[in-house]
Amino acid sequence: MSKNSFKFSDKADEADEWSALREHGLGDIWHHAEAWHEHGSSDLFGPAVPMVGLASWNDGAFLLTGVGATGGGFGATTGGAGTGGTTVTPGGTTGAAATKFVINLKYDASAAAMPAAMKAALAAAANYFMHLFANTETVNLTVGYGKVGTTTLGAGTLGAAGPYGITETYAAFKAQIGSHITSADQQTVYNNMGADPTNGGKIFLATAEAKALGLLSTYTSTDGIMGFAKAWSSTNTSGVKWDYDPSNGITAGNYDFYGVALHEIAHALGRIAILGSPAGQYSAMDLFRYSGVDANGNGVHSLKQTTPAYFSIDGGKTNLDWYSTTSDLGDWAASAGNDANNAYAASGVVNSFTHTDVVQMNALGFALL
Repeated sequence: MSKNSFKFSDKADEADEWSALREHGLGDIWHHAEAWHEHGSSDLFGPAVPMVGLASWNDGAFLLTGVGATGGGFGATTGGAGTGGTTVTPGGTTGAAATKFVINLKYDASAAAMPAAMKAALAAAANYFMHLFANTETVNLTVGYGKVGTTTLGAGTLGAAGPYGITETYAAFKAQIGSHITSADQQTVYNNMGADPTNGGKIFLATAEAKALGLLSTYTSTDGIMGFAKAWSSTNTSGVKWDYDPSNGITAGNYDFYGVALHEIAHALGRIAILGSPAGQYSAMDLFRYSGVDANGNGVHSLKQTTPAYFSIDGGKTNLDWYSTTSDLGDWAASAGNDANNAYAASGVVNSFTHTDVVQMNALGFALL
């Protein structure tokens, strides 16, 4: 994510109060082909992608080969293999538990300088997902400080992240959803998955998402990479003023690191938009985008980057939240409120992972506890 002059209101003169942070996710990468975005999961970007300017980064996801992938062309699959990994389990301990949903945070060399409070807040965000999901899998995420993979985060960037993944057909994805129904919402998703809206396109599944759907059972390599902006200090006055504890609110002028961490982890788990860029490629999340309903009450899919869209699990009948049209197209519009998965986030506020965010992850295949 990057600091931005974007305002939630017309009070352009109140720059400090209304300045915002652009939160991008892995999805972004596919939206903009120019380069990598310096923001979140989408934001992330990939190892070895050149930075060509703050506003022209593309977020990215990386297609794996040799692990069941059926397509190509998403970018490099090298880099991001950190050292000194810490497995965070729901109990808050370190270990190698494999009988529950585990997120293994592996810090690269740059993270040696990461403040202990930032690591603790990131571990808490990972712990949130481990208390949320019932899938038995281990997700390996490499974390950088001030960089993502080999790419240094530019000025104004809060964080970046991106998943590795595979592609498959719509029919295969539909069948996997149908065979892994664990909630009423997932049943609704499956009941409303009709004909292929991509007309033969490839569906990108993040490796974490694929494992949740019973694929890649032997895959143990990196599932995603993340990076967060360096913290402000007396010796680093260009850093971000983070607040690591949202339980008592966020200090005025500071940014909710825990909320940003939730945003980026979700991107690395598969919460991304692709929308036909590269051509013929779509994310699983793209399948639940609608622009409205037709005269017969049938949902109209919105798989183009230029068409406003909302998230729906019942074939477009119910609008759960609008997507952003000005930033990462896989993040929420401002109408969602102070949501961790918004495209923009103001300082001084808590950005929560809401019920709609949970429903979205459930729709992608993650089972809930």
